[in-house]
Amino acid sequence: MAQVHYWAKALAGMVETQMELSAMVDGERLSIHKENPAIYFAAMMTEAGELLNHFNWKPWKQERPVEVEDMAEEWADVLAFFLVLTAFVMEATGLSAEELMDYHRFKTAVNMDRFTGKVPGYGIKP
Repeated sequence: MAQVHYWAKALAGMVETQMELSAMVDGERLSIHKENPAIYFAAMMTEAGELLNHFNWKPWKQERPVEVEDMAEEWADVLAFFLVLTAFVMEATGLSAEELMDYHRFKTAVNMDRFTGKVPGYGIKP
């Protein structure tokens, strides 16, 4: 449980930092009441696609060296949009970072049951 608290505290701190950075750009904190979260989701997915290109995932293309700095920069972009979306969720639902981490822990347990075949119709084939 202490580990969940640690991650919840870290998540809350990262969301707060992102909101401070966003305020520096926009002059005020983002608000779900006047912003469209779908725009940020689309931006996050676009950045995730750019990050994916650094993983040499195309079997038909010759592998190239991993550019750590470029990969880290794309990850930072994904993380920034993820944190903005997390702030939207927290504002819209009233959930705290700790409550979000509890939901994550619960869902992870459900998924582990699925992956290990404890749920009928699920399981990883050997």
